[in-house]
Amino acid sequence: NDLENMGPEWQVDEVINAASTTGQQTSIVVGINQAEDRDAEYTPFVNEENPNAHGDKFAEWVATDLKNWIDTNYRTQQDAAATTIGGISRSGMMAYYMLMAHPDVFGNALIQSPSMWVDHDRLMAMNLSKEQLSDKKIFVSVGEYEGNIMIPHAEDIYKKFKAQGLTEDQLTYEIIPDEGHWHVTWRKSFALADPRLIK
Repeated sequence: NDLENMGPEWQVDEVINAASTTGQQTSIVVGINQAEDRDAEYTPFVNEENPNAHGDKFAEWVATDLKNWIDTNYRTQQDAAATTIGGISRSGMMAYYMLMAHPDVFGNALIQSPSMWVDHDRLMAMNLSKEQLSDKKIFVSVGEYEGNIMIPHAEDIYKKFKAQGLTEDQLTYEIIPDEGHWHVTWRKSFALADPRLIK
């Protein structure tokens, strides 16, 4: 797996296995490898920096073709309330985008260190109705040392959903202590998020 070669592993399987051994409900986790042109795939709107952006089409593929393939090949709960989209950095921003663009497919989002600077204003302008948000669960996290852009932007997402009435059971915001923008941050974040996002 390419992720394991990029740095310390996130220990996703260890978190899932530990929950399973204690009788807790667990998840099927599907990892999606990034494209060679990662920036274009993980940018939802065409802009000056990304004239070839096609993140909207990538999100559509995940929400339709990939989701249908997973539901066909694995024993899943297919409803949105049992379906979480997640990512880190640029894919963390895409997790936010996919939740907003496909709320009927994704009931929950794991938004870690989201790179909202890619198109902050247009991303934050996306909105769901009160009814669409009523059963969502959203976990937002960022490392303590991720700086004066990443931290405020993660907080923007949290504040947006809090202002729209999501409860403490639905919405979590974690600053991961003593960590920056790297793999151990996301390992720690996933371990915190998993029990919050499982039904």
